[in-house]
Amino acid sequence: MPEKTTNESNVPAVSNEMLNKVQKLLGASSSVEAADRLPQLKVNPKKKDKQGRRIPEGHFFVQGIEDQSELVYAESINLRVLSQLFQWIYYDPEQNKVANKTILIPNFGHEPRDMKGTLRCGKPTSKDLRELPKATQAKYSDIRCFRQLRGLVSYSGITADKEKVTLENVPCILLLKGSNFSPFYDDVEKTMPQGKQFYDYNIKVTSEERENGSVTYYVMRFNPEYSAPLTLDKPVVDTMMHFAKMVINENNKIEAAYNKSLGATSSVQKAVDNLALSALDQDFDSEEDFDDVYAEVVNQ
Repeated sequence: MPEKTTNESNVPAVSNEMLNKVQKLLGASSSVEAADRLPQLKVNPKKKDKQGRRIPEGHFFVQGIEDQSELVYAESINLRVLSQLFQWIYYDPEQNKVANKTILIPNFGHEPRDMKGTLRCGKPTSKDLRELPKATQAKYSDIRCFRQLRGLVSYSGITADKEKVTLENVPCILLLKGSNFSPFYDDVEKTMPQGKQFYDYNIKVTSEERENGSVTYYVMRFNPEYSAPLTLDKPVVDTMMHFAKMVINENNKIEAAYNKSLGATSSVQKAVDNLALSALDQDFDSEEDFDDVYAEVVNQ
């Protein structure tokens, strides 16, 4: 009989076997029908909101909470990370939309297949990219690797109208890229006690203001509360299962697009190969003859 995990909430225990499966899918381990979208945890870089009201720069807020009328800002927040995954996304600035993305992977030992039948949305590995000329590197600037943290966020803050609001255990996603990609690894993964998981602790998250010329930006810092470990109760496991369903749905869609793209690529390559073989066996008297043979081999 599978061993059960215990907790202090008098809720049904969760088998370690099931928990391990969920951990692997979510990338929760520190070792190397669900809704489509989660509320997103962000840092505010602006001085005013869309209504022209003053809002605190460098403060955190959660966007996309159901029935939320006002954003709530706080200087720091508590985040319980239940999942860490990685995904490359190609955002087309001309079309102003996501043009390609990879499956969600728990670590870089997995193959990041994408919707177009390639890897990493066609971007070379970091090592190979660094060896390319700057002009060539720039061509891949719109393809970014995101560290995605899914978890529960809690904090007390204020709205733009200075109304005090408390949020407690709100499911959310935090997308980390660029200068915010590595701090979680440095602050949490490197310091995590052996045998422990992200979800065993709350993490206090703050932001540091930095400048690059005239540009001001914010870098997040993570401070795990190792002195106060948390219990793993049923509501948290239910949330993990919800996240897992979202990951499965997302990956299934991308894998289907990947396989479809590979099938199309294979068909075209087969047509080219057959056309080349046909060219060895006959001469084409006209462009129309060539088109007829091409259409025939494409449909084989």
